[in-house]
Amino acid sequence: MNWEAIGAIAEMLGSIGVLATLIYLAIQIRVNSREVSDNTVQQVLERSVANLSDSLIAGHEPLLRRFSRGEELTLDELWTLVGYVDRNLLQGELVFYQYQKGRIDQELMDVYDLKTRMVLALRDTLEVKLEIPQDGLERYTASFGVHLKALRKETGI
Repeated sequence: MNWEAIGAIAEMLGSIGVLATLIYLAIQIRVNSREVSDNTVQQVLERSVANLSDSLIAGHEPLLRRFSRGEELTLDELWTLVGYVDRNLLQGELVFYQYQKGRIDQELMDVYDLKTRMVLALRDTLEVKLEIPQDGLERYTASFGVHLKALRKETGI
């Protein structure tokens, strides 16, 4: 065998090695992307459970029930509900951000959009009752503000 043949075989083996490495890296990137997405969904759901638990401990549920029945609430109770609304909208913004990055699928985003519509309706009612400026979306990122306006338009609120 001459040196040219040995060199050609070595080049071919080197090319096969590079190709195998690229295939392996592609598979690892795909697996890692799935894991990042799964971890993001897990964190969002854990935060949702924690928010629900915090709301129950803070007494939001009875306030929400009384408010929805049209019962009078004190000014402090109304502002407590404003805090509840703001916390839910901030969580919605975090979910929206993860959705924009492709880490959350459409199904989970649809669930949060439904929750966000309900929170927006409550927020609008509270703003009227407390006589605070409406449509105060400047506290959120511009893209989430646009998303909230679209949800309002879809819902008719």
